[in-house]
Amino acid sequence: ADVLTQLGSAKDDEAPVLNIEAGGRLYGRRQQFLLLLGSETVVGIKDSSGDWNNLNAILTNFPGFGTFTGSEKFLLATLRAGGAGSINAVANVIAPAERRLVDNIDSPEAEALQEEINGVRESYSGYAPIPSLKQFVAHMRQDPAWRNVRPPLAQMSSADAKIIIDRFD
Repeated sequence: ADVLTQLGSAKDDEAPVLNIEAGGRLYGRRQQFLLLLGSETVVGIKDSSGDWNNLNAILTNFPGFGTFTGSEKFLLATLRAGGAGSINAVANVIAPAERRLVDNIDSPEAEALQEEINGVRESYSGYAPIPSLKQFVAHMRQDPAWRNVRPPLAQMSSADAKIIIDRFD
C-alpha cells in the first residue's frame, strides 16, 4: 500500500510502470497484483523475471494492461500475445533490429528477425553485459571512448573485445 501511495503522488503526466525483477514473480502474488491493476496510477508492468510462464500469465489474464518484457528474447511472443513491447538494455544497441521486428510482426520474416535479435545476446554470453554492450557501441561508432565504464565495472580486455565483436559481426 505504501508503494501505491507513493506512486499516487506522481504527476499527472507521469505513467509509472512496475518492474518485476529477475527471479521475481509478482503475478504469483495474485492479491497484490490485482491491487496494482485496480490502481489508476500503475499503467503498465515490466516483467524482468526471465520466466516466460510468468509473463504469459500476465498477458493472458490481463489483456490491455501495458505489459512489457524485460528480455528481448520474448519480444515477438510478447507482441503476439498483445503486450506493449520490451524494455531491455540490449535495445540500446539493436534498436533498429527491434523496430524491424515490431514493424514486421505478422510477416514471414518475423521469426528470423527474432533470431537475429537473440543472436546479439548470445554474442556476449559469458561476458559482463554492460562492458560488452559498450564495446558494441564503440565498435559501431568507431569511437573507443564508448568502452569506458564506471567502477566497479572494468573495461573489456582487447582479446575479449575481439571475441565478442567477431561473434557480433
